[in-house]
Amino acid sequence: MGRASKHSNFFKVEVRQGNMSAENQIFVAILHQAIRDAFISSDGFARRTARAWLLGNSERFQFVCECAGREASYVQQKVKQKIKEEKNGNINLPPMPWQRVH
Repeated sequence: MGRASKHSNFFKVEVRQGNMSAENQIFVAILHQAIRDAFISSDGFARRTARAWLLGNSERFQFVCECAGREASYVQQKVKQKIKEEKNGNINLPPMPWQRVH
């Protein structure tokens, strides 16, 4: 089983009608794409850029987290944890926002 088919509860997100606004869903999708870029992109530049953005704590990152309903410090803690797991050869990918996690 390849890396792209594994899922974890990293960023458990269940998007349902009425659960979160369309605007919130967009910002959750932005975070998910950054995480996917940071861990599965075959483009080294994209991986480095995504990781720098996720860990850099910029105003834009803070804004996206706030709009997604996530604590920036929590997101960064989980990203750091996944980087550590990746170095140990044990990485699971987050589900995309439209995938239901039970």
